[in-house]
Amino acid sequence: MNKQIRTTLENPQQEDFWWLNNGITIIADKCPVNGHKITITNPEIVNGLQTSHEIFNWLPHATNADERNVLIRVIVPSDEKSRSRIIKATNSQTPVSDLSLMATDQIQEDIEDRLRLYDLFYDRKKGEYRRLKKPLKKIVGIGTMAQAVIAIVLQKPNQSRARPETYVKEHPSEVFNTDFDRGIYSACILLDRKVVEYLQAQHLESDIVRDIRYYVDMLVGMKWNLASGSADAIADALADVVKPIPDDVMKDAVDRVLKVYNELGATDKIAKSQEMRDKVLASV
Repeated sequence: MNKQIRTTLENPQQEDFWWLNNGITIIADKCPVNGHKITITNPEIVNGLQTSHEIFNWLPHATNADERNVLIRVIVPSDEKSRSRIIKATNSQTPVSDLSLMATDQIQEDIEDRLRLYDLFYDRKKGEYRRLKKPLKKIVGIGTMAQAVIAIVLQKPNQSRARPETYVKEHPSEVFNTDFDRGIYSACILLDRKVVEYLQAQHLESDIVRDIRYYVDMLVGMKWNLASGSADAIADALADVVKPIPDDVMKDAVDRVLKVYNELGATDKIAKSQEMRDKVLASV
């Protein structure tokens, strides 16, 4: 809940709502005007989602006498590049995740399409699939995808653990590389999910699972040499990660990571360090 918006709604005797609120920006494919009516085709709220939700939740409490207004802008972009610029510009004055601003990039749409082949839903437009009532266990966020790729393909699990969003912001073309076969993103997230399942089945403490997860991702990913990004490596990995990964492969990776983790002190600070990353790689 946005308390400021709710407070404004709860005090209709004060200034008109739109005087105190930046309003709602909608982009659409079409928006013809007929008299005092407009018809919006394929609307997408790109700014003002909290405003929309608060107004929706407030409506049951409103009275017919409430004649306040909300400012709405409807924009029909000329192309996808323009659409992306509008989204970034309209969110530039509010704290919006850099990952969220990537949502309309073509590569993100491609990844979404690929994940559907594995009955997964890529939540590039944050919250979209929750609103569509898709099972939470089948939803993959952009941040989760980025962490898996940073660990497996770039072999920097310390960055996945410590500062994934900052890393993506500073190296977007490394993580979401348009030269990669899009199948690599499916392979990474499927592998990461298998690793999480295995770690949880070992009854490890949640803090330990969180600290070692991406290091195990990296070592298991080396079985197919996913860091090479080659078409053959991706195809081989995709053929295998849809099936159970052999326990001996998982156990070997976990044992190696835990040995280094414990030797260095077994803390989250260690899990975020370059030292642990280098020593885990040296153990192979």
